[in-house]
Amino acid sequence: MLQVEPTARHLVPLPEARGLLGPFHRPLPTFDFVCLGARDKDWNPKPSEDRIVITSQLVAVVDGATSVDPTLTYHGLNAAQFAAEHLRRFCLKNAGRYASAADVLVEANTAFGRILRRADPEPDFAAGPSASAALVMFHPNGQFDVAACCDCIVCARRADGRWEQLTCDLLPQARVTLKNAVNPDEPGIGDLARATRLRSLSDPRFRRAFLYNQHIAVMNGDPKFGTEPGLLQYRPKLPLDQYSMIVIMSDGAFYPNFVVGESPALATCFRLEKLNFSPRRVAWEIFTLKEQARSLDLGGKAFDDLTLLAITIPEQI
Repeated sequence: MLQVEPTARHLVPLPEARGLLGPFHRPLPTFDFVCLGARDKDWNPKPSEDRIVITSQLVAVVDGATSVDPTLTYHGLNAAQFAAEHLRRFCLKNAGRYASAADVLVEANTAFGRILRRADPEPDFAAGPSASAALVMFHPNGQFDVAACCDCIVCARRADGRWEQLTCDLLPQARVTLKNAVNPDEPGIGDLARATRLRSLSDPRFRRAFLYNQHIAVMNGDPKFGTEPGLLQYRPKLPLDQYSMIVIMSDGAFYPNFVVGESPALATCFRLEKLNFSPRRVAWEIFTLKEQARSLDLGGKAFDDLTLLAITIPEQI
């Protein structure tokens, strides 16, 4: 059982530390996180579709994707919450059963497919519930591995203070691929063909059918998940003693005022370091910047669910 303090700083209790750090005499890492629900374009609060997992062997951030059909519900949850909650529970139940974080993601997707087929033998995976996620699995030999799909990101701070991004957000490039494939501005096409292509680009069902598990990996129960090379990102055998912090975030935590050409996820990490490694202070800053952009009509959109988890690795590891 995790010990939860009011400050949201979490400690893995000693009896569970074997899976994470081996012998009990080693110092324990600390987990500090923030998880904020979204706000719509009128700035009204919405239930969070993000989930967070903290165990002695596996930590994860999960971001449920808004469904094509907003009326879909499963056991009192909307489609995004249902997918995210499935992955959260699967991680909690099976954290110690698999050899890598990637295995956990693939098996969670397979289990999700079985659940969806109970209601519909031939589910429409592109239109149904789905989630992105980033997982970090710790091993007793002092190593860790990372797996991620879609736009949840893992970054890490090396012992010498340098930040590096361990996984990438493949969604922006996938959207470019979609637009180039449909190309409503292709020279020489007629007005009807152009209008048809524009409708296709604005149809969320079409976009997801084109992108999901073909250009980005998304946990939605589809058997194709993890089969397309390079979409399910995996970094194995990383030495824990070379890092001082691991940061996992959903896309809502990407820093909005990043420099062009800079990774918005790394921009969040730079702000995290500047703000005394406090996820809550970073979250409040992002919230404030987006609220200001909205109030000044600078193109600010709705405030997305924001989850930011910082894992501090002790020096004597």
